[in-house]
Amino acid sequence: MSYYQKQPNDVSHLGLNCPECGIAITTLPFKPRRGMKIYCHDCAQKRKTPTTG
Repeated sequence: MSYYQKQPNDVSHLGLNCPECGIAITTLPFKPRRGMKIYCHDCAQKRKTPTTG
């Protein structure tokens, strides 16, 4: 079984900052869309809802 790893996209030219902590975001594993809030890895992990199982 092989696993697909997304290549990081360089978004440093967009001047993105995490709206929660303010850290600069320079790479993303996806292409951002206009109007989309982009969080840093740490803040995105905190915002995830816990799964029940």
